Amino acid sequence: MVKDIDADANIMFALSRVRNLERIDFQYLAFFNSNILTEEDKNNYFILGDSGAIDLSRVMRKSVYELAQDTEAKKEIEFKFDKALDENDEKGQLHYSTVLELLDECFMFSDKYLLNAFKMIDKALEKVKEKKRN
Repeated sequence: MVKDIDADANIMFALSRVRNLERIDFQYLAFFNSNILTEEDKNNYFILGDSGAIDLSRVMRKSVYELAQDTEAKKEIEFKFDKALDENDEKGQLHYSTVLELLDECFMFSDKYLLNAFKMIDKALEKVKEKKRN
């Protein structure tokens, strides 16, 4: 365990692919009922919900955050969707409309989960820097 090596280690947990925020205690039963973790450790976590945005990020080989910020990629997909509409390409319409929905989901995922996680990580890193200065 990390705490065996460094008792003062600042540990943060990412609880990923959370399906239902109201039942997170059940989904992560072992985490919240652990006898090994301190109460401070158990409260030092952030949540990453389950989302199609994660699947899209794998397909596009970019992080969800990158996809949420990439307005050019969205414009390109919108152009391809419009072209599929003009050409009555039903398969293309379905594909590109799905990708557009998932790109919107990337933005919502970033806003709901990632920005909070980044803040927590920045705060933890600042504590480490402050500790090293003293």
